[in-house]
Amino acid sequence: MIRLRTRLLINNVLTLTIVLLIIVLVIVRTRTNVQLMRQLNQIEASSRQARELSLYVHYNTHDMMMQRLQKLSPTSGPAINNSREIIDDANTFNQLLADIKGNVNSGLFNQQVARQLDRITSLRYQYDIAAIDLDSPGISSYIHERGSLALQAIDNLDNELDQASRDLVLLIDSDANTIRERVRVYNQQVVTLSLSLGVMVALMLSLVQRVSSSALGEPFQALLAGVQSFTSSNLTTRVPVVRQDELGDLTAAFNEMAMRLEHQTTQLMTQTKIAESARTEAQLARAAAEEANALKTTFLATMSHELRTPLNSIIGFSQIIPRYGPVNERQRHWLQRITSNGEHLLGLINDILDLAKVEAGRLDLVPEWADVSELVDSVISTTLGLLGEKEHGLDLHVECAESMPRVWMDATRIRQVLLNLLSNAIKFTVEGEVILKVSFDETTITFAVTDTGIGIAPEFHKAVFEEFHQVQDGLTREYSGTGLGLPIAKRLVELHDGHMWLESTPDVGSTFSFSLPLGPGAAPGPNE
Repeated sequence: MIRLRTRLLINNVLTLTIVLLIIVLVIVRTRTNVQLMRQLNQIEASSRQARELSLYVHYNTHDMMMQRLQKLSPTSGPAINNSREIIDDANTFNQLLADIKGNVNSGLFNQQVARQLDRITSLRYQYDIAAIDLDSPGISSYIHERGSLALQAIDNLDNELDQASRDLVLLIDSDANTIRERVRVYNQQVVTLSLSLGVMVALMLSLVQRVSSSALGEPFQALLAGVQSFTSSNLTTRVPVVRQDELGDLTAAFNEMAMRLEHQTTQLMTQTKIAESARTEAQLARAAAEEANALKTTFLATMSHELRTPLNSIIGFSQIIPRYGPVNERQRHWLQRITSNGEHLLGLINDILDLAKVEAGRLDLVPEWADVSELVDSVISTTLGLLGEKEHGLDLHVECAESMPRVWMDATRIRQVLLNLLSNAIKFTVEGEVILKVSFDETTITFAVTDTGIGIAPEFHKAVFEEFHQVQDGLTREYSGTGLGLPIAKRLVELHDGHMWLESTPDVGSTFSFSLPLGPGAAPGPNE
């Protein structure tokens, strides 16, 4: 028992000695760190002063010299004495330089900073001499006679002074970074020593509370083995609690931590499996949707082709029947109804076919340099026939420049877009006017169709460009349409690398606009 107590006493004395040494080191490092922080604050203040000096040289001194040179040019008249300005400029510069030298003389910086300050002082002295010479009588004629050599010498001094002040900022910042690194290292050392102090105090208190080290060996070994097993990914590890003291509490806390971590890991693995299963299902659903969309597109294209042939035959026969014999008014009326409805169905099938081609990526454009004026005239001529169907008066106006540029586009498809926008505007406008406006700049041309119709609420602005979508069921019954015209028009514009948008207010009217690039290079207009 005596040997055990002696060993514990020796251990305690050694532990206290180490603790005292660590405390002394912490105090020393902390004091050194405080001194370094003071030096860092002074250096950062010098850095700010150096930046002010650099900015003053770059802007104030340079601008003042340029003003003097302009006053001394041969066309500016007689020279004006600017000695007062030179003295004020020099005083300001010297004050900024003196603030920096005060910190440099205190020994905070290396010799490179001092040499750089001496160089700046020398350059400034040469600069002031040159500035005074510029203000001396007869210098204007001297500059006029000697030409660019005198001006170049003065400009070189200005540039050297500017670069020297920037180099000074870099040197001071370098010293500041060095001090910051030392402060960081000292902070790490203080933290390390503090942690060491805490560990040593804990060990000392642990040893003081224990009477027999041999009695602690087995529980510690069991706990250490449990920790090693746990860190080897064996999350089911548990350590038996054999003592009802602090070590027993530590062992119980370890077991509790291991149990919770095992539970959380199990939950995480379960959630990961669920997420992986959901991701797989989403991929399968996406593949099925893409396949269904492809089948739908193929079906629409096939059915459209199959329906167009008999419809063309019906329309053709209804138009040629009157040629083979007389028909009365009733028969002519029904033949016209057959032709009109057949053409309506044919237009619908053509829209479906165009949509299928766009979705399948098979709609090929045939671009060429097209005359916009001719395109507008053709569209207006076709649209005028729709105005006669309106009960009330409805005006159609065109606003465009007399000379329009040629545009690289598929004129047939853009004509289809304009006809769709104009027919919609006339369809949904009871009275008022419809305006087609064409404008252009250096790179793009913009078409805008404005009406005074029923308008569209803001919440439906995006929906009108979706396939088979009508804004309201009531409108679907009152106004004919399938909801394909605008989506196809928008996609045709986008195939031209263009953009279509809508501006509308209910009961006020709507403006559908789209812009197109002029094309590779600017093609001249027909009248240029």
